[in-house]
Amino acid sequence: APSVAKCVTFWYHAYGADIGSLNVYSQLAAAAAQESSSNPKRLLWTVNRNQGNSWYMARVSTDYSTNFRIIFEGVVGKSPLGDIAIDDVHASPKGCPRQAETDFEDDMYEFGSWLNADNTIDDFDWELYSSSASTQFGQIADNTLGPNSYDGHFALATTNLNAGKYARLMSEIMQPVGDQSYGCIKFYYKFNDS
Repeated sequence: APSVAKCVTFWYHAYGADIGSLNVYSQLAAAAAQESSSNPKRLLWTVNRNQGNSWYMARVSTDYSTNFRIIFEGVVGKSPLGDIAIDDVHASPKGCPRQAETDFEDDMYEFGSWLNADNTIDDFDWELYSSSASTQFGQIADNTLGPNSYDGHFALATTNLNAGKYARLMSEIMQPVGDQSYGCIKFYYKFNDS
């Protein structure tokens, strides 16, 4: 029986001056796995520029009432100076969260599509922290599950380093949807002081 999928999550690596492109398509399942005018591929997601030497998470939404397939297409660049890779492809029967959305509660994708910056551009990493564990200031209740909950998780930048050090947590590469642009990001934060 076909898998039920409303969201396909994958990690990709697109590194080099001439990477070409990585395209993700959907196509209704036909008897032959061929593109035709009656069964065209539908572009769901693409990246076509150097993303640096890091892995990034991406998600594509799929919501069909009939069988379909996902197609990953790697297009070779104009020189050998570039590589594209994919890893950890996962299809979920749940719909995709909005771009760059996470509550740090997903065991499989701890930081969601967020990524700690390479330590060549910051000093240390954000850590996934359980609110049931103690910090140097005691327990911190989880915002997602409520002010009295110590069962959740959150990202924590520790303060036991020298003053002026910093950690960067970066979102996935976000793509506009149609002619919409995203002008607002909503997040919760907490500062503890001694």
